[in-house]
Amino acid sequence: MGVVSYGTPRNPQYFSTNAGELMALYVLTEYESQGIGTRLLAQAEAALAKNFSRADLLVLAENKSARFFYQRHGWRPTGVVVNQVIFGQPVRLLQYEKSLKK
Repeated sequence: MGVVSYGTPRNPQYFSTNAGELMALYVLTEYESQGIGTRLLAQAEAALAKNFSRADLLVLAENKSARFFYQRHGWRPTGVVVNQVIFGQPVRLLQYEKSLKK
């Protein structure tokens, strides 16, 4: 159905001090719009909040549905753009952040 990955940033140069990283969140297409992604995100945020005061993520710039999903859940773009090569293809990633303090 879905999977989420999070923890200590893999590439700290892209992340803020005392920030955890939301590394991946995927839900199979046939299970979208059932709240699975929202539940996975909430679990990841709660777990990250135990060790970090904030969380960052990198999302593909052209993935508008993912960007909208994160923004709907309180994540905000930082303005940081990371250009990388993934599987031999150049990609543009946008950084988002969220405070985990209550």
